[in-house]
Amino acid sequence: MTVQTLLAFDYGQRRIGVAVGQTLTQSARPLAVLKINKNKQIPWQQIHQYITEWQPQALVLGLSQHADGTQNKITQAIHNFKAELEQRYNLSVHLVDETLTSVAAQQYLEETGQKEQFIDAVAAKMILETWLKG
Repeated sequence: MTVQTLLAFDYGQRRIGVAVGQTLTQSARPLAVLKINKNKQIPWQQIHQYITEWQPQALVLGLSQHADGTQNKITQAIHNFKAELEQRYNLSVHLVDETLTSVAAQQYLEETGQKEQFIDAVAAKMILETWLKG
């Protein structure tokens, strides 16, 4: 069995949560919350630093959509982010349904006594663990 490192992203309109995990333990941990500026510019330099540091074999991205599978207001932006990640880094990007990950992340933060500001990174952790165990 080949052990792979993966980075996951929880893409939002104002923030992007980042997590890292690997296939051997099928676990992940939150890394960071990156801010998207007022001009809607993605923090590519910070993303590049994480990809350089962790050298992932693939990326995982949460896909937000309505419960019936139709697109919501951010679905197209997520697909655009996915395409940009693939083009910039020549890595596979796997989409994972992120329904209710923010609710689960909020509950996790309350149970562990961690700060609310890390909710997006915890959501990315949960997205990655969903993919690893899927």
